[in-house]
Amino acid sequence: MKHTYLKYFFTFFIIILFPAILFPDNGKTFGHPFFKQRSQCVNIPRRMVGELEHLFRPYMCEFNGSISLTPQYSNNFNRSEIGEYLFFNGTNTMIFGPAGEPQTDVAASQFLLGEGFEGSVTTKPRIRNVVVNTAARFGFDNWVQNLYLDVQAPFNWTQWHLDLEETAIDAGTGLIPIGQVGNNLVTTTAPFDCILTAWDGQGIVEEINDTMNYARVDGPQTKIKLADMQFALGYNFLNCDEKHLGINLRIIAPTGNRPKGVYFFEPISGGAKHTYVGGGIDGHFELYHNCCCQKYISFYFFGTFYHLFKTTQKRTFDLKNNGVGSRYLLIKRFDDYGDYDSTILRGPNILTLDAHVSVGLMSECVALFSFQRKNATVDAGYSIWARTRETITRKEELLSDHYGIKGNTNTLTLPAQSGQTSSINQTASKSRINGDFFDDFDDEPVFLSTDDIDFKGAEHPSALSHTLFGHVSFTWDHSKYLSGFWGFGGNVEISGSENTALNQWSIWTKGGIYFS
Repeated sequence: MKHTYLKYFFTFFIIILFPAILFPDNGKTFGHPFFKQRSQCVNIPRRMVGELEHLFRPYMCEFNGSISLTPQYSNNFNRSEIGEYLFFNGTNTMIFGPAGEPQTDVAASQFLLGEGFEGSVTTKPRIRNVVVNTAARFGFDNWVQNLYLDVQAPFNWTQWHLDLEETAIDAGTGLIPIGQVGNNLVTTTAPFDCILTAWDGQGIVEEINDTMNYARVDGPQTKIKLADMQFALGYNFLNCDEKHLGINLRIIAPTGNRPKGVYFFEPISGGAKHTYVGGGIDGHFELYHNCCCQKYISFYFFGTFYHLFKTTQKRTFDLKNNGVGSRYLLIKRFDDYGDYDSTILRGPNILTLDAHVSVGLMSECVALFSFQRKNATVDAGYSIWARTRETITRKEELLSDHYGIKGNTNTLTLPAQSGQTSSINQTASKSRINGDFFDDFDDEPVFLSTDDIDFKGAEHPSALSHTLFGHVSFTWDHSKYLSGFWGFGGNVEISGSENTALNQWSIWTKGGIYFS
């Protein structure tokens, strides 16, 4: 290898290894209330393959450019891993059953299922995307040679589905015991008889007179959006037939949807309303060429680095002292005098709050080999993507001195009914979602405050993925000033850290024109 290439390889290895040294700070590995894939706008291989020779054109003295359209379909695999990331016990199967029983992961009573109910639910979450990426590069060589503007606008259809499968174990009585939900004289019929409808939470009973408004589960959810717009202003300070080296300033403008917390597994198109600002470096050099046969082999490298600025998102939060899943605990409401006011609330309805969310650094780096013979090109390579842990800070406050965890405290309005003692003005502040400590009542009501909310537990952990990709393309000349290209390709992406990125495959076709 020529000595002059060593500096390129050195630069490449510094760039490509950088995301790998972003140390993970994942904290808990399961029970997360939110999953965030990378923005559908962030995909260097999809942008570059099939038109490299048109994007880095040396010796130009006039305005020039390239316009492309890339329809892409992607689907995830190893789907149980995302279930392990989301569910409360570190597996993709949870048992809803009697509170405090050894096998119970979720106390069925907290979802208004009847006494004695027991069943299991298994999830294999599916995320599908259809992206139509429109991209253009404009070379301003008529003003400043090697100066360009690159623009991407990916239109995205995304569908997210927990794909839950329920297995019945014991239907139970179908009744809620006396005094549990304001039914002070008799038992009452539970509004739900299966986990899937209970988790959707669109039923009411006695003093639980609001449906569940957040963190719901209700079949596949879909979003159609322009998944952010990406702009890069670049300059190639070295640019010739055999090699180039350049830098760019980059911004991704948020056009996708903002997380609202309505669904437990919420579809996100784009980057969740973050504004990305950063820069990049890219380069290439020829490894081999044969002018007679028009054969060329070139090596390209790309690196982009962004900071994701603070944005407002809704998240459903667990409680610090009550563990994973505590966001679904039933909550008693108290009046200004500290007395129970005959209202029981679903946990997500008060624990879903606006919060400030930011990400310190996101990076994508690519190594690509391009094999060209006459008008046919094969591109193949490797991409590594990484994002540091989110940082969440409070924005909305929880109303203090009005909410307490219900547990097994009752709502009896008389000193005794059917042999029971009234615990109407008591709470069970140590309760956990599996029913532990439901019967450990507080002598005086213990009220929840914003300080009890586990903001850190709702942060998406750092994420890392590895991608192999390939593309075949063909170019033809229409005229001296206008030419076209078309091709097809795909990739396979593998999560590199604790199921926090998607395992997915993609296929695409890409066509366009370039002009000068």
